[in-house]
Amino acid sequence: MKRTNTTRNARATLTTFGKAILSINLLGVVFTALRLANITDWSWWIVLLPIWGPAAYVALTLAFCTIGLLAATILDHFDHLDHTNTKDNQ
Repeated sequence: MKRTNTTRNARATLTTFGKAILSINLLGVVFTALRLANITDWSWWIVLLPIWGPAAYVALTLAFCTIGLLAATILDHFDHLDHTNTKDNQ
């Protein structure tokens, strides 16, 4: 079966994405430790920025999916109305 190559690529992509999220979270933990140990005097906004990045990505993805779903629903509703009006006129 040739499916193994595709499956292997999908797993590699997922693993790479997981590694990226893990490294971003570790960076957030390191920044927080440095701030709490008074090694840096960065503002908390900068310290927590690595944690807000993935959260913003998820929020934007959900927002775009919601907007797309609403647009599809509205367009489907208008398409349904157009078909109903066409049947009534005949």
